[in-house]
Amino acid sequence: MNLVSIFLAIISGLGHTWAYVDYNKKVATGKTTPNGATWAIWATLALASSTSYVTASGDFWKSIISIINVVLCIWTFVGSLCKGKFKEPDVMELVALFLGVLSIIVWKASDAANANIVVQIAIIFGFVPTWRAVCQKHQCEHPKPWWIWSMSYCVATLVVYLRWRGQWIDLLYPVNCALLHASVPLLASTKGGLPMPIVDVKGLSEKTKTGRHELFSYLIKRVIASIPELGLKEEHITVFFPSYQYLSRPDKEVAIIVQLHQKPKRTDEVMKRMSDALRNQMKCFLPAGSLIEVEPIFSNPKHCSSTAE
Repeated sequence: MNLVSIFLAIISGLGHTWAYVDYNKKVATGKTTPNGATWAIWATLALASSTSYVTASGDFWKSIISIINVVLCIWTFVGSLCKGKFKEPDVMELVALFLGVLSIIVWKASDAANANIVVQIAIIFGFVPTWRAVCQKHQCEHPKPWWIWSMSYCVATLVVYLRWRGQWIDLLYPVNCALLHASVPLLASTKGGLPMPIVDVKGLSEKTKTGRHELFSYLIKRVIASIPELGLKEEHITVFFPSYQYLSRPDKEVAIIVQLHQKPKRTDEVMKRMSDALRNQMKCFLPAGSLIEVEPIFSNPKHCSSTAE
């Protein structure tokens, strides 16, 4: 039984690593732009959670996923400094950070088990901004890493069961995190946020400046055509670039006009999803302040002469 639990503990750690690698690949390719401040908070919570859980459980194999989580959170934080941005944390994230610091005081005043309870509450508060963003569709989360994280914690829960020593506190961390990570793709699916169409842009970003309008046209058409609810094909879409200044000045914002020449099978929900998908797909290529405007004109292409702000 011990060998089985050790094997499953290793599997949970490998699964957790796989999810982080998948997430950081998206960061490296520009598909996801993480907030360095957010990941600094998550790294702090991961450290508080791991140290208190290792002490409370007294079992390395039960704790292996929490130890790996600390290393990978710090790795993601460093990556977010290189590829991401630094903006003011959400109020709920600050509450989570406060509770994480409070857990240290609780640990000193009582024991590691009570400290870990406080950290688990902090982690719940840390998920609130993600839930809010998914509900308001400010962002569409990729389901793959979230499901892998959740399944890894489920396996970790099984490890606790196999190595059970009558300490109910040992179950709190893996069960809490399994439910929280599963909640993100589940919530997104009820709000129409999944799956988000993502076009494979591997190798396209190396195009020359003079070919960037072809690159953008290709990406935009592929994104729109990949949403089956719209019922549009690439030939129904025309992309205009009112100002070509971006071709010679990559730091300047650009306006892009997208015209639809066939009435889509659309609802406001689907059109909002299309706008979110375009913004998420193109943000790694366009400077801040750029505009993508969709014009459902349902007629022959016309010349556009408007310019970017």
